[in-house]
Amino acid sequence: MHRWLTCCLCLLLNIPAAADWVVIPSDSRLEVAGFVEGERVAVPFQRFSADIQLAADAPSQGRITVHVETASLITESAEANALLRGRRWFHVSEYPEAVFRTSSISAGNGGTLELHGELTLRGVTRPVTIPAELAIDGDSLRLTGGTTINRTEFDVGSGAWARDTIVGHTVGISFDLNAEPAQ
Repeated sequence: MHRWLTCCLCLLLNIPAAADWVVIPSDSRLEVAGFVEGERVAVPFQRFSADIQLAADAPSQGRITVHVETASLITESAEANALLRGRRWFHVSEYPEAVFRTSSISAGNGGTLELHGELTLRGVTRPVTIPAELAIDGDSLRLTGGTTINRTEFDVGSGAWARDTIVGHTVGISFDLNAEPAQ
């Protein structure tokens, strides 16, 4: 009923309704990248989802929420995987999920978008703005972008890992989300 009323109001007021999109996990990517002992390392998350409500002609009316399963960051090293899941890093038993939720979407430079929102990681919530590009072509949506964060602001890599001598403080987050209309 609520959805029907919203659509009627949008039609009456000539406001474009945001479409609901479902991310295609096998055709999407979300990864973090940073420097470990001076070498750039990029690792994708294996499990994440996104609730996307966007219309090509009115992206500022949209909303995006991304849920990331923190235990799904899997490197080539079993030792590194255990460290990442542990108390000093993601502490996945206590904080199994990271969430990014937009509070607003605005036009950026050169036809890009600015996704303004909050990232919650390890129970710490901080404002984040992510430059992104949106392409909607019929039944296909592609949203790409990325930003950097300081991992220590989210208490990721505490104790001896809080220093940047082995693992850098700056972490890049990038995504390439492909979606189809929700049924």
